[in-house]
Amino acid sequence: MSAEGSQPRPSPGDVFAATAFEVALTVAAIATGFAVIQILFAVGVLPQASEPHPAALLGGPILMLCAAVTYAASQRRFSAKLRQSLTSHPATLGRTATIVAIACVVLFAGSAALSAVLDALNLPVQEQPLVRAITDGGWRLEADLLTLAFSALVLAPIAEEWLFRHLLFRRVHLAAGPVSAYLASAVLFALSHFNASGLPIYVWQAIVFASAYRLSGRIAAAMLVHFGNNALTLVLLLTGANPD
Repeated sequence: MSAEGSQPRPSPGDVFAATAFEVALTVAAIATGFAVIQILFAVGVLPQASEPHPAALLGGPILMLCAAVTYAASQRRFSAKLRQSLTSHPATLGRTATIVAIACVVLFAGSAALSAVLDALNLPVQEQPLVRAITDGGWRLEADLLTLAFSALVLAPIAEEWLFRHLLFRRVHLAAGPVSAYLASAVLFALSHFNASGLPIYVWQAIVFASAYRLSGRIAAAMLVHFGNNALTLVLLLTGANPD
């Protein structure tokens, strides 16, 4: 993280241009991932997302993995500089564990507060219908729950943190600074979930995930906080403690 202070302060125009460029690359990468998913749907590898099939839940994480691979391929000219930013001096494992634990507490508390405010405004967060259908069925739908758990607890944290934090956040942080990095990664992360009711929650989550990454210098920290968030949400849905 020592490299941050050695970077000259960019002009507002440079900040905007650099951020817009990286956002455009990310959107293009996501579009590429979307095209791959459509091909998988067309050939029957994945069921259509509109179908009541749990395997459809794998589409989102696979899309993000494809987008991450595409975006990473465009980073070659940045590779040397990126090695000097954020992750060049990672925190010790003990400090990283502390950061993850604190981030989880802050994340859960903030999400609960935001949910309460949205409920008070009669704008409750709505879970995905397919997720609701599976979790409302209880533990009888074991195969469906395993698919949901694999998607939410393994694929999603890895794919989304790799794309939005390890690639987008780190690259914008290097080119335009931390404020632009937080803003770009949070907004795109929130929009990528295609859930208007959850936008404030997703933005908050993205800020906490990015903070865990920035403070620790380890993308695993962001992935673990993301895992903790999804695990808690899944437990609340299964126990009926998170009605919407």
